[in-house]
Amino acid sequence: MAPKMKKPAAAEDAPLPKGTEAKKRPSGSPSEEGLEPLRKKASLAKGAGLTDEKLQALKEMSLKEKVAAIAAENPEDVEAATEALGQVVTPAEKQGLWQKHKTYLNNNPSEKGEHEQLSKKEKGEAILSWFLRKSPTYAVEKHSREAKSTLERKDKWLSQKQVDGKWTEAEQGMLIESGRLIWREDPTTPGLYEYKDTQDFVGRHSVSDRSSWERVKEEQLADEKSWEDALGGAFLRKVSLSKGLGKGSADQGETSFAKGHGKATAKAKTKAKAKARALALEDGQADDPPTKEEQAKEALAKARKMRDLISSTTSNLEEALTKAKGSQWVSQGHISEANAILKSLEREMQQMKQHIADPNVDVQELKKAMLGSAAVVKEAKDEVREIMSLSSKASSRASGAKTMPCASPFGSNRVPFTRRSLLQGNFMPPVGAKRLRGWQLDIEAGRAEQSHLEKGEQPTHSALAGALLALWSHGKLSATMLQWLAMQAVLDGAQHEELAAMAKTGAYGSSPGNCHRDLMTRFCKDMPLTKGNVVSVPAVDPKTSKTVQVDATVFLPHVLFSSLDDYDMFPDLFGLANLEKFWSLAEKTGDDRLKQHPLLKGPGWKEKTVPLFVHGDAAEFQSRDSLMIWSFGSLLCGLSSLLSHFMLACFPKSCSTAGTWDAIMKWVAWSFEALGKGQHPTHDPEGNPLKKGSPFFESRGQPLTNGGYKGVIWSIQGDQEFFSNTLGLPHWRNASPCWLCDAKLSTDKPEKSVKTLDICKQDYCFTTNRQAMESPRSKHPLFGLPGCSSHMVRGDALHILFCKGVYSHFLGSVLHYLCWYPSLAKGKASGKGKGTACKSPAERLALIFELIQAKYKALGSSTRLTNLKLSMFVDKQKPHQSPPFLEIKGAEGKHLLPALAKVCQEGLLDEKIPCEREMSRALRAMDKLVQLWDMSDMFLSHNDFVKNLEFASEFLQAYEALSQWAQEHEKLLFHTVMKHHMLMHLARGAKHLNPRSHWCFKSEDFVGRVAALTHSVSMGVKSTNLCKKVAPKYRILLHMLLTREGFDQMQRQVQPVQDD
Repeated sequence: MAPKMKKPAAAEDAPLPKGTEAKKRPSGSPSEEGLEPLRKKASLAKGAGLTDEKLQALKEMSLKEKVAAIAAENPEDVEAATEALGQVVTPAEKQGLWQKHKTYLNNNPSEKGEHEQLSKKEKGEAILSWFLRKSPTYAVEKHSREAKSTLERKDKWLSQKQVDGKWTEAEQGMLIESGRLIWREDPTTPGLYEYKDTQDFVGRHSVSDRSSWERVKEEQLADEKSWEDALGGAFLRKVSLSKGLGKGSADQGETSFAKGHGKATAKAKTKAKAKARALALEDGQADDPPTKEEQAKEALAKARKMRDLISSTTSNLEEALTKAKGSQWVSQGHISEANAILKSLEREMQQMKQHIADPNVDVQELKKAMLGSAAVVKEAKDEVREIMSLSSKASSRASGAKTMPCASPFGSNRVPFTRRSLLQGNFMPPVGAKRLRGWQLDIEAGRAEQSHLEKGEQPTHSALAGALLALWSHGKLSATMLQWLAMQAVLDGAQHEELAAMAKTGAYGSSPGNCHRDLMTRFCKDMPLTKGNVVSVPAVDPKTSKTVQVDATVFLPHVLFSSLDDYDMFPDLFGLANLEKFWSLAEKTGDDRLKQHPLLKGPGWKEKTVPLFVHGDAAEFQSRDSLMIWSFGSLLCGLSSLLSHFMLACFPKSCSTAGTWDAIMKWVAWSFEALGKGQHPTHDPEGNPLKKGSPFFESRGQPLTNGGYKGVIWSIQGDQEFFSNTLGLPHWRNASPCWLCDAKLSTDKPEKSVKTLDICKQDYCFTTNRQAMESPRSKHPLFGLPGCSSHMVRGDALHILFCKGVYSHFLGSVLHYLCWYPSLAKGKASGKGKGTACKSPAERLALIFELIQAKYKALGSSTRLTNLKLSMFVDKQKPHQSPPFLEIKGAEGKHLLPALAKVCQEGLLDEKIPCEREMSRALRAMDKLVQLWDMSDMFLSHNDFVKNLEFASEFLQAYEALSQWAQEHEKLLFHTVMKHHMLMHLARGAKHLNPRSHWCFKSEDFVGRVAALTHSVSMGVKSTNLCKKVAPKYRILLHMLLTREGFDQMQRQVQPVQDD
C-alpha cells in the first residue's frame, strides 16, 4: 500500500473538522499549521453558518486558505461565497486580485467590454466571483503495478570474423539474398566491411510496482479559452521556432515570442526556481502578457538570428557545390536540386531583410516567414551533408574494386563490385534517387514551374518504366527485381518521375516485402476493375487425394462488363461503333439463330447488343499440370489478345473433379443471362431473390452500363477436345459424332459416313437451330441460356486445318511421298513402289526445304519454319508403319502450304501422274480457300460464299481420291479423320460468318499468356489455391493495358504474339 501522509506532531490526536476528511485536498489549501484555528474553533464546521466569530478567524488566514474554507462552507452557493469573501479580504489582497483579473481581461477582450460597463461595486463582486471560480489544484496519490513485455531489434554491425563464426559462407549468401543480412563499408575505415542481422531480436519482460504523488490542475477552459484554441496552440508549439530558438515551455502557455516559465511540474525543479515561481505568484507578474512592443522586439531578435543562419547555410551549400564539381558520385539532377534550394535561400534572405528593416513589422507575418525559412534551412542542411558525403567518397575511390557478397536479385553468387556498386545495394537508398525537396517549397509559394497538366499538356510515360511494368505485370519480373533495375537507371542519371517512384519502392529496396505494395499504390491505385467473386467448388486435395470444398475466384461476365464501362477504351473493347452494321449484315445472310433468339428483339436492340464469343482451352503452366481457362470477348474487337479476351475463370486440371466446373459454370451461365438482359440480376442462380448482404444486392435491377449495352453469346470457340470433353457434345469416336448433322462413324452407309468427303456423294440431314434448341445434344449450362444452342459452337479453322488437323495429315503425306517415292534427280516417278532414288529422304527433304525458303521470301510470309526434318512428320526408323503427321504450329502450317504449293507447281510434281495431279489440285484449292477467307470481310458476299464452297469441295474431292489411291497401293498416306468432315461444316457456316472471324489464333495467344502468368505465381502455391493468386495478377495486367498509353505494344515484346 502507498504510505500515508504523516500528520504534524501537534495535531496527531486532534480530530479533523468536518469537511476536511477527503482523500483529495486542494494543493493550495491551508497547510496543517494553517488549519489549527479551524480545529480549535468547531463553529467553523460545515453547515454552522459564517458567524462573526468565523469571519474573524478567516481574516487571520491567507487568501488561499480563505478561499478554501469559504468554498467548503458554501460549495454550491456562489453568491454567498462571494459575499463572504468580500468581508474577509484585506485591501492588499483586493489590489492583488484586481491586478490578476486585469491580466485575465487583457487576454479575453470580449469579457473586458462587459466588465467595463459594470458599476464599481459590481466590478468588485465580479472580481471576487471570478477568483472563486478558478479551478483548484489537487495533490493526488497514485499507486500502479505494470507488467511489460517488449521485443527489441539490435542495431549492431558485426565484423567479418563475427559473421564467419555464426554462419557458413553458403548460409551468408542465402541470408544476403533474402535481405536478412545486410552489409556496408566501415564509415571510418575504407576497405573494411561490416554486417548487420536485421532479424536479431531480443525479448524483454519487466514488472514494476510504483507509488507517486502528483499535482493535477483541474482547468475550466470553457471560461478562459476554447478547446480549439488550446489544441491549436499545442500544435503550433510543437512545430514553431519558439521551441528551438527561444526559451519557454513546450507544454503550457500560448505560443508567443515572450520567454516562458518552464514546465509546471513539481519534479526536477531546483529550490531557486521554485522560489522565483512563488514570488511571481505573490506579486501578480507571472500572468502579465508581454506588450506588442516587447513581442516585436523579441521577434526581431530572432529574425536577425534567422538571417545569420540563412547566410551561413548559403555559404555552406555554395562550398559543397564547389567541392562537388568533378565528382562522379554527384549526379546532375542532384546538382540541379541543390541550385534550386540555393535560390530558395536567397529569396528567404531577401524576405527576412525586408521584415527586419520594417519599423512596423507584423509579428504574426514575421512568425510565418521564419517558419518557412526554417524549413528551407533544414532542407539546405540536409543537402549540404549529402553532397559533402558524396564528394568525400570520390577521393578514396583509388582503393579499387573489392569482392564481397552482393545482394543481387540475380542470385547469391559472389560478384565483384566497386564503391559505386556498394551504394547500389538494396539495403540503403541510392544517392541519385534521393527524395525531392526544394521544388515542393516553390509549389507552396507559387513560384514553381507549371506542370504538364497545368499547361494543358498530357504527362508522358517513361518508356523504360513502361517496359519494366510490362515485365512485372506479365510475371517475368518480381517487384523487388523491378525496384533494383529502376534504381540502377536512376543512378545512371535517369530523371523520370516514374523511374524515381519505382526506385523508391520498399524504402529503396531495404524492405523488399513492401515493393509490391508501393508499386500498387503508385501505378494501380483505385482500379475500377472488379476483383472477382469467390465461388465454392469441389476439388481434389493434391496431398490427400480427397475431394474437398475450396474457394475459386471467378470474373463474372456481367460484373466485368459493367466495370470495364469505367474505362475510356470500353467502346473499342466491344466494337460499339459497328453493332448495327453487324446485326444488319447477319440478318441478310438468313441466319436462323436470329429468329429463335428471345434477346434479339425490341426497339434499338441492334445498336445496344454486343455479339460475344466464349472460348475455352487448357494450357500447360508447369511440366506436370495444365490450366483450364475460360474467356469471353466481342467478335467486333480488333485489338490484341489481352484486350480482346477477358478471363472468366481458370482452374488446374490436376485437382479438378467432375463437379468443379459445374459449380463454376452455374454462376457463369447465370451471369451471362444477366449480361444478355443488360441489367444486374435480381435473383441468385437458384432463382431466389437477392438478400441484403449479397455482393449483388445493392446494384440489383440497375443497367450494367451508362449506355444501356448488353451482350449475347454468338460464337463458342475451342478445339474438338473442348467441345467433347468440356461442353459435353458428341465425341469424335461416338457413333454419331457430329452435332450439326446426322453423319455416322460407321461406313455401312457411305452416304452417311463421316469418311465420305465428296459432297456429291453425301446425303446428310443438317440440324436446324430450332431442332438444336428443342433437342439439345448436351446438358451444359451454357445451352440453357435463352437463344443459345449447339449451333453457337463454331468450328475453328486453327484446329480443324492448321494445327494438328487437315494440314498435318495432308502436308505430312505430301512430304512423305516426295521424300520416299519419286526420283527427284531424274524427274521420274511411276506412282508405284519406292522407285529408284539417287538421294536419301533426308537429302530430298533438305532440297525441298531450300526451295520452300525461297518461296517464303517471295510471298513475304510472316511466319516461317526455321527447320524441316523427317522426325517432324514420320518415325525415321519405321517410316511406313503409321500415317505421316506433320507436327508444327498453326501459323507455321498456314504459311507453309502456299510456299509448298508454289514449289510443287514449278515442277516438283508431275501433272501427268494421277496421284501427283490430285496433290497439286488439293494444294491449289486449299491455298485459294484460305486466301479467300483472309481477303474477305466478316460476312462473305454471295459470290465469295459460292467460291468458298467450290474450293472446299474441290479439296475434299481431291483428298478423297488421294486416300483411295493410297489404299489401292497399300500406302499409309492421306489418312481421313473427323476434322475432314468438320471442314465441310466450316465451309457451310461461312455463309453466316467468315471463319477468319472466329478462328482461335488470338485465343491461343491469350491462353498462353495466362499460363505464363500462372507459372509466375505458382511457386509454393497449393494447386487448389492457384486461381486465387492468378486473379489479382491478371487484374493488374488488364488495368495496365487499359490505362497506360503504348502498354499494349510493350507487352507484345514481352511475349511474341502468335501470328495467324
